[in-house]
Amino acid sequence: MNRTKLEQDLKQRVSDIVKSDYNSSVNKFAAELGLRQTTLNDQINGNGKISATTILSILQVRPDISAEWLLRGTGDKNNNRSSIESRITRLEQQINQLTNP
Repeated sequence: MNRTKLEQDLKQRVSDIVKSDYNSSVNKFAAELGLRQTTLNDQINGNGKISATTILSILQVRPDISAEWLLRGTGDKNNNRSSIESRITRLEQQINQLTNP
């Protein structure tokens, strides 16, 4: 498999996370990762590549995302060990944002 195909597949998986978990909002996902929206958008939709910093941020902020799935596209998207804990944490954060604007 060539490098370009691997990079396109990685972009697609990151885009899939944005669509399925962030209601297609790159801005929300970038904010959670601590990245600028324009940077993440360029990496996903532009000619830029997904940076190592972005990959590490995704895996750190979203421990429910399987590194194997993100990097290679194999296995399940969800890392079952921490999936429930991560979802609870994300829901708690969302509740705090709604109750403490």
